[in-house]
Amino acid sequence: METLCKIILVDDHSLFRNGLRGLLAAHEGYEVVGEAASGEEFLAMLPTRAADVVFMQSRVSAVPAALHLSRETMKIAMENVVFALGIKAVVMIAGFAGYASMWAAVFADSGVAALCVLNSVRMLYKK
Repeated sequence: METLCKIILVDDHSLFRNGLRGLLAAHEGYEVVGEAASGEEFLAMLPTRAADVVFMQSRVSAVPAALHLSRETMKIAMENVVFALGIKAVVMIAGFAGYASMWAAVFADSGVAALCVLNSVRMLYKK
């Protein structure tokens, strides 16, 4: 089953929100979890709703780009998780075998966290 992308729609035009909700409902993998007519209304709903994507403009051309960025973000997050757990596993096995020092363990923790942050910075330069 495809991963579900949760979306919040924010626009002062109800016709736009209804149309976009219908467009997203026609495709598997997308769920509209909230709608707001203003920024204030959106901020009020934030504590109770979690979303992967928030549409806050009426440019329909922004929808595919936002969904693409959402997928890229999830891909980089998974890369970071796999990389961090992989390095930690290698260092842990090396430690059990007597090859890894305390500095290797520090790198496996703090160093890998810094590398994951740097890997995530790539999203700032995506178009």
